[in-house]
Amino acid sequence: MIRPAWFILLIGLVFCQSADVKKLIRDVQNGDTQKARDYVATFDPASLTSADILYLTGLLESDPDKCIEYYRKIVSEHPDDPLVDDSMMKLGEYYYVSGLYVQAANWFKKVVDDHQDYEDIRRSAKLLLKSLNIAGETGLVKEYTQKFMAEIPDLWDENIQLKAPARPVKYTVQPPEESRGYYLQVGAFSQIDGANARMDWLVKNGYTAKIEPGSSGGKSLNLVLIGGFSTRDEAEKIKDRLNKELNLDSFIIQK
Repeated sequence: MIRPAWFILLIGLVFCQSADVKKLIRDVQNGDTQKARDYVATFDPASLTSADILYLTGLLESDPDKCIEYYRKIVSEHPDDPLVDDSMMKLGEYYYVSGLYVQAANWFKKVVDDHQDYEDIRRSAKLLLKSLNIAGETGLVKEYTQKFMAEIPDLWDENIQLKAPARPVKYTVQPPEESRGYYLQVGAFSQIDGANARMDWLVKNGYTAKIEPGSSGGKSLNLVLIGGFSTRDEAEKIKDRLNKELNLDSFIIQK
């Protein structure tokens, strides 16, 4: 099949642009950012869709929340792109340095479980073990250490000092607040242990929540809430983030 000249020219331009962006990514990683900044400045933010340009923009961005947005977009919208591995590593590193070790471990696990041909797999594995250990997930540390020793025999050159398993935290049921606003209900439990487990999971993942008494059909419940937010839009944003980050459904209530 003969392709028209304009089609061949278009493919050539796309290929050249991709090669140029990859070179700019290497420049930024080596500390030279000026050319990359000049290049990115020519784009309308709404047009940032290709994986390589999103990744380059993330490297240059000083706002951590925007960086996370760019890397997440690569993972969700370009799952087969070679930059997905690096993007997941960036997400894991962000949560690691933020002290959110459970979320960090979740991203490092995605790399070592699903992308074993990643060129920096050894670093991913080490950061996964460290994240799990700091989070007190002793069982998972042992499990993944055995897995890595079998698959990557020269991975670990030092003994991990295992932390004691984390003890469940007991949270206090708080009286309902009188202040008005919007809240996300992320759980309703008849037993306080269930509410405590949900609270502990949310706190480990960087969310601030509380337990309040409630009822349904004459039955007493322990409600796990996040909020309050001054507007419904704020609540909607956190609701979406919970769903994307933790695969957790919630619904908005107004007080």
